[in-house]
Amino acid sequence: MHGGQVTIIGGICRNPFDSELTTEELRVLANILGPRPPLLRTGGSLAKLFPTATTTNFDALDTLIERALSTGWRILLGPVDVPAWASGGKAACVCSVEGSSCQVLAQWHVPEERWLACYAAMLAANPDSTSDLDAQSRIVNVLLGAEGLLVAPYGIAWHFVDNYRRELTSALAWDNPEAPDGHVHVWGDPRFVEQDKLSAPRPWLLSAAAMPHIDPKAMQYMGEALADRYADSVDFFGVGLNEPDIALSNPLIAFDGVNGGDGGDTIRDRTLAEHVVPFTTGLRNILKQAPLLRVPRFIGPEVAYPGTLPRFSPIFDRVDVTGVHTYGSVEESSYAHAAQYAAQAKAARLPWGVSEFDSPDMTGWLRGLLALNLDPAPLFFIGNEGYRFVDGFGQGETKATADGEAMRALLLEVNGKRRVVRS
Repeated sequence: MHGGQVTIIGGICRNPFDSELTTEELRVLANILGPRPPLLRTGGSLAKLFPTATTTNFDALDTLIERALSTGWRILLGPVDVPAWASGGKAACVCSVEGSSCQVLAQWHVPEERWLACYAAMLAANPDSTSDLDAQSRIVNVLLGAEGLLVAPYGIAWHFVDNYRRELTSALAWDNPEAPDGHVHVWGDPRFVEQDKLSAPRPWLLSAAAMPHIDPKAMQYMGEALADRYADSVDFFGVGLNEPDIALSNPLIAFDGVNGGDGGDTIRDRTLAEHVVPFTTGLRNILKQAPLLRVPRFIGPEVAYPGTLPRFSPIFDRVDVTGVHTYGSVEESSYAHAAQYAAQAKAARLPWGVSEFDSPDMTGWLRGLLALNLDPAPLFFIGNEGYRFVDGFGQGETKATADGEAMRALLLEVNGKRRVVRS
């Protein structure tokens, strides 16, 4: 199948602010994703790492990186979002402030009088916190489209369901903040009038003109601070915003003039100019001065759709590897997206890798990807969730799932053909 010519590095994503991982959990998962040292894509929220312009919060990230390095992992540091203090006190990224499933609907300008109908359509899919999120999201996307309620990219339905599922099991801002009781919050419920106000549309997110500008100097400072602290530990630095073509991460994209909005070329004029370029400048300012045994490489731009990748060509000279997400869409499969990414990387003369993906059958998906014999072949794949490979991952458990055992066998099959065994 592989002709002995393909090797691929495994990995997972992990937010350092999620539950703390033990050294043993990391060791077991590294063994599953071997034999080559796997990649841990981490970093977490810049809003949490830099809670104010003068304070930092690196403890959780320090612990995760230290434990990962001690158990044979390599590190891809790619933080997400932007703290509100870096954009005039108004969050320019939805994920850097509290939100809810209501916020998804608000972001895509669904009239409030139709919100309850959207929830009714979602409830018809019987969403819960244990079934496969991807499958549920596809069902919901079809239901919403059939009702004419939410005609939007599949990723929006995914965020809608994901946020709602969290509300099923969590007591957050849209429940009772004084005495959290875990009640499900459906917009319009008279019990939650005050909580609904917390999820109301933020005025500065409703138009490109109102969207706050990100301070490039703040982004450069955060890049410099991360490089200064982690340069000796990291193999790859991400070049900035995660999934900059998804409105829930980067609200400006909803007004992107290239896609019919009235905000001009928001990737060129805002995302690159205000975020990506100054952040990577900050990273490079430190790296070029540091006496490093090895120099970290740069990966990005972490797009969710292949149609967006060419628009990041102005920074291709700043990256060493194109990192992309291959979730697919309603119109195209993840394999179709992977083929487009490979062709674009080849045209740019850059290697590429899958830096985020999730599937209920990760091994089957990866086997299918390798069978495509893409040119160039991906250097790595990074699963979005460790629990696909270890049952109870993040809760101290270390027993491999069936998918974990199958993945271990596949990676040994693929990578073992070119391993050099030294006595």
